[in-house]
Amino acid sequence: MYRPAALVLGFAVLIGGCKMPSEKPPEKLEEFTSKEWKFKVKFPGKPEVKQQKAGTKQVQVQITMFMKTFDDESYMIGVADFPMQHEPSPIETQIALEASRDGAIANVKGTLESSKSVLLQGRYQGMEIIAKLPPDGPPDGQLRGRIYIVGKRQYQILVVGTATTIKNARANEFLESFQVTD
Repeated sequence: MYRPAALVLGFAVLIGGCKMPSEKPPEKLEEFTSKEWKFKVKFPGKPEVKQQKAGTKQVQVQITMFMKTFDDESYMIGVADFPMQHEPSPIETQIALEASRDGAIANVKGTLESSKSVLLQGRYQGMEIIAKLPPDGPPDGQLRGRIYIVGKRQYQILVVGTATTIKNARANEFLESFQVTD
């Protein structure tokens, strides 16, 4: 039996450690492709790549993060493979999406504002979330993200900033441009 609760991937753990450099994001986003992780997206500049482990005592997962951070906004993609024998069913995928949403928000001590189902490329189940960050975080801090399950792989695409920033044209283009590749 698939146990998504044991696989909650708190990709957002790294958000708390993000430094906000004195740099403004470029007007135009650039296509970035990861052949290893089989995705492409339009990033506002070349992202940094970091790795961390997450999970429970029973199950540890290696997470690869792609991040680009500016004065008051950050763009991130987290990727990890589930250690399981089979691809999850649609019901298991929905449970995993909900557990990942809840885990990511709990890891940043945020509050869920909204959550809705989305489809990636017309076939991969996903979820879009908006969360308010805690008062001790950035002023008016919010997180907007999409979580997708593609086979045994999970992708989290996140924008962190103010309520205005996470809904601006750059954030929309970043989130909408994400695609898995073969």
